[in-house]
Amino acid sequence: MMEARKAPMPLASIDAAPHNPAGVRLHALAQNWLGPLIVVGAVFFNAGLALINAQGITLGSGPVIAMEVMLVGMAGAWSMLHFRAEMKPWLMLAMFVVAFGLVRMMALGDFNPKFIRDLVLPCAFVMLGITVSQRSAVRTVMALQIIILIGVLWEAASLDTFSSVLNPKEYYVATRGLALDEFTNADSDLYISATRPEERFFPFFGLHRLSSFFLEPVSLGNYVVTITAFIVAFWTRLSGGARTFLILSTIIMQFASDGRFSFASSMMVIGAACFVPEALRRVTPLFMLPLAVITIMLMSGMPQLQSTEDDLPGRIGWTLRMLQDMQIEDWIGMSDRFLAPSADSGIVYLIITQSVFGVALFWCVVSLQQGASRTFSRYRMGICLALAVGLLVSNAFVGIKTAAPMWFLFGAALVLRDEQRGANDAADA
Repeated sequence: MMEARKAPMPLASIDAAPHNPAGVRLHALAQNWLGPLIVVGAVFFNAGLALINAQGITLGSGPVIAMEVMLVGMAGAWSMLHFRAEMKPWLMLAMFVVAFGLVRMMALGDFNPKFIRDLVLPCAFVMLGITVSQRSAVRTVMALQIIILIGVLWEAASLDTFSSVLNPKEYYVATRGLALDEFTNADSDLYISATRPEERFFPFFGLHRLSSFFLEPVSLGNYVVTITAFIVAFWTRLSGGARTFLILSTIIMQFASDGRFSFASSMMVIGAACFVPEALRRVTPLFMLPLAVITIMLMSGMPQLQSTEDDLPGRIGWTLRMLQDMQIEDWIGMSDRFLAPSADSGIVYLIITQSVFGVALFWCVVSLQQGASRTFSRYRMGICLALAVGLLVSNAFVGIKTAAPMWFLFGAALVLRDEQRGANDAADA
């Protein structure tokens, strides 16, 4: 009697078969932890280099550039290995940025890959976020929050130890080319903006502006805005203990950094993400940046904007004057005339390095991206609002320390789905 022939194993089963259990476990481990570790590395590598520099091993800009290239490259490579359809707009944007950057270099004869890196970084970290689960995204935030809070408490409790171990002043002089005479407080080893001529905006036991492992307080303030957007967007996906810890630690960080602009931005993010109806959250982000620019144009006659002080009205006025003075070659990204002055104007910096067409494409990709959850629409709403306002007074959003977690969470939120649509509808009503 002939033996019955066994049915062939489906291809899907063959692919999933654990021919190499150790390899499967290793891949699962990498899938859960590599993305978060890249983000953690992006946030804290400057502190690690500062630690080395403070031990007498003087560093230059080379190690900083090498670390950024490695981290962005790892984020992009891991994303390509786990490519998903949601990554297509970001991959196309990255290709445009690279192509335009090369054309700009050839036209101006100035090889500066930083301008390519500025917008490739968001693309790489959004795609990296798309590869992780909700649990991994939340764990990443909790790990960052714990480490940063430890840094805040350390700096507040023992400034001398913090300064001697990390010495932000020496690090930024060595790696960013800052001059010692730019540091107004000659007796401090902290970053320039750690002290202000005027009193703190928030009382914090008479302390200076703290920065934790970000090494400078502006980045800590920008991180607070991102975490605020995360809390309000992921609220229903967090446990009660996680909510309490995140809220309390974020408040401490806000007071510690003494960021006036970060506080205002956080309040706007909370209001927009919580109180704007879902239907509007899906369409309003597109108009935020154009409206912000048009608004300051209409305010050009206000005497406050004629100020030359390094404050909010002064920076908005400075952005306005540069926009009014820009010529066609500046708008199409073929001039470096405003490169140095645009340090306090993100929108001008982006236009002259990416062209107005590149900025428009970037904003469309960010604001028109549609996820399948209210978590994403809330997060995108908050981030677009913070960017639209922040770009008027700073180009800090391109810094990897704060850009990496912001865009990573953007990607992680993008692929989430609402499990209880009816409950969410009732909550939004």
